[in-house]
Amino acid sequence: MPIPAPGGPISQMTPVSAVNGTEQIPCIYPNVIANYVLTPVQVQTWLQGQIWPVSAGGTGTATASAHTVFAGPSSGGAAAPAFRTLAFSELTGTVTYAQLQNETGLTLLGNPTSGAAAPSEITLGPGLSFAGGALDVIAISPDLDTIGSTQGDTLFRGASVWQALAPGTVNQVLTSAGPSANPFWGISPIVAALIYG
Repeated sequence: MPIPAPGGPISQMTPVSAVNGTEQIPCIYPNVIANYVLTPVQVQTWLQGQIWPVSAGGTGTATASAHTVFAGPSSGGAAAPAFRTLAFSELTGTVTYAQLQNETGLTLLGNPTSGAAAPSEITLGPGLSFAGGALDVIAISPDLDTIGSTQGDTLFRGASVWQALAPGTVNQVLTSAGPSANPFWGISPIVAALIYG
């Protein structure tokens, strides 16, 4: 009796004794009186020629597209499985912080835009730092020193940027020049009256 050709149905081969790797394997076809014998090498050669379909609706293909799983339908009733991508709703359980991708040091994770968007890394601005696990406001003196660092300087808002008014002379008073103008050091009205009468 001929050996089943590659691709033939494995259900047609029924071993009738155990296999120890050296003995011959007696097999029979259903409804056929005559038996035949296969050696282990013959069985291996025959098996290597098979593409084994997965039961209950399997594709029987030797390959599948990347990032797909063999599963039943993502919704509805029971149906034959197939290769497909997983829906987000099928992922259950809690995502831990350790499962997130690494984040750059000294950054925050959030959405800096005015609309809905995926979170991204946000860099801390001037005057902010991390103190352990908390966000902290650092000393702002170094930033103010870039505007004016002389004792007696007075910080005021100029037309477009913050500025420092240098110290005035003795007995001068800080005087406003009104809206849209910078303050200045001037003579006190009382002092002016005493001087000029």
